[in-house]
Amino acid sequence: MKTELDQVLSLTKLGKLHLSGRATTLLLNELRLLVLLSKPSSLRETVALLPECADQTVLALAAGLKRRGYICDFDAVKEDDGIDFSAPETVFSPHITDMQKAALQFDKAKAELMRRGFYVSIARMAGQQSYPVNGDAYSILIIEDDPYLAKAYEQLLAMMNCRATLAGNRADIEAAFQSGAKFDLILLDLNLPDIGGFNILHLLSSHEKLGATPVIVVSSDTTKESILRALTLGADGYVTKPITVDNLTDSIRSVVGLPVAESSGTDPWASVS
Repeated sequence: MKTELDQVLSLTKLGKLHLSGRATTLLLNELRLLVLLSKPSSLRETVALLPECADQTVLALAAGLKRRGYICDFDAVKEDDGIDFSAPETVFSPHITDMQKAALQFDKAKAELMRRGFYVSIARMAGQQSYPVNGDAYSILIIEDDPYLAKAYEQLLAMMNCRATLAGNRADIEAAFQSGAKFDLILLDLNLPDIGGFNILHLLSSHEKLGATPVIVVSSDTTKESILRALTLGADGYVTKPITVDNLTDSIRSVVGLPVAESSGTDPWASVS
């Protein structure tokens, strides 16, 4: 069926999984459209949020995503894609106390997601593997003002045979940018005390030596608007906090062109925000 602007579209299970799949081959505008449709919307509504894309471009993008199974008509979403809150209550005796506790925890998490946004872990796959610019180890600039998190990132990267440079404020960032050092990747927090993360993305886009350096945003900002803005400004990935080791390491591997490792099943940073 032909895709029209007034059609209401939604993510399929595949589309939802893709936003937390860490590695993606989707084009920038395809990825932005997928983020926009994380909440069922008509294409006419999404066109307004992609002003640089013509109507026909958005229609073509949607048709391609629909054909590959990432999105579908909203009324075609299967019931098992989510929880049916309208279904009659079922009593699971004698474990009703556990069920009530679980329900309370779920309601709390759901309310938080509604307030903050949604969690994603996406990174565009490099066309080919890049090799370390400074020798035998990848050099990564960590822009993060939380010293605990910065140190945790540094230790994790050391386990991946990467060298880390830390920058926690404007002066550190300016020093790193002006030092002439080359980096294979930049991990960027958006919420810094004395300079905005979006400003850093803008500065990087025109930086003579660092302009082509991949950037992964690692942020507690889970709003759809911020994710879209970061991608538009050139971010190659976006990982929302609280993060997991697998999510971050797989995103790093994807962006520099290394094979994504099998999931370790560990989640030591699940409570870090």
